[in-house]
Amino acid sequence: EAALYGTVQDNYGKPIAGVLVSDGMQTTETDAKGNWQLFSDLKLRRFVFVTIPAGYEVPSKNGIPQFWQRIPENEKQFKADFTLMKRAGSGDRYTILMTADPQIRAKTAGTDKYMFHSIDIYEDMCKDMKELAATITDRPVYSICLGDMVHNNMSLWEDYCEGLKDFSFPVFHVIGNHDHDRNKYTDREATENYRNHFGPTYYAFDRGKIHYVVLDDVFFLARSYLYAGYLEERQLRWLE
Repeated sequence: EAALYGTVQDNYGKPIAGVLVSDGMQTTETDAKGNWQLFSDLKLRRFVFVTIPAGYEVPSKNGIPQFWQRIPENEKQFKADFTLMKRAGSGDRYTILMTADPQIRAKTAGTDKYMFHSIDIYEDMCKDMKELAATITDRPVYSICLGDMVHNNMSLWEDYCEGLKDFSFPVFHVIGNHDHDRNKYTDREATENYRNHFGPTYYAFDRGKIHYVVLDDVFFLARSYLYAGYLEERQLRWLE
């Protein structure tokens, strides 16, 4: 039997064929009835996720798109059903609000000579984004944060997420070097905080006529301030 299986359907309960579903290594697509299955090793896989097709949206939770499900540990089989909301009209024209390096630090940290910002500046940015998005009424709005959400402080993830929670649009994320926990011994452990909030560190989605691919190109070296720009074999195999 397949270790991972499930269905993909729209918000009216209609099956969606041809949706890509992946465990981060293997990829399959849904059949005419919206069914999919993967013969995965669940000891090695922690997420199952879909590539959001153009013309569909996924539910968001506190501003974070829910295109993924976490595979419980010690499970031998896991059923993951996904619901996609069909967009009315064409989604070829849309706006993406790009952000990078919020690098939030404690409010007491202020702004230093390297322009690492404190949380109040991040809060101003979130306010500006919400106000701008509210003025865009003729097309969908999305956002991508290109990494370094926090500045090496793993206790600030909740503060970062607090800024997104009432966004009317989803925010996709890319992991940055400062988003790694430097007190861990392996790259996998160092990304655990990120994955707990945003899901897999590499994935893809379609918006309009563009296929977006998000990769994790930071390889963390144990308990240090060192890292390498590196794409591991697992990601390259998934991408292929």
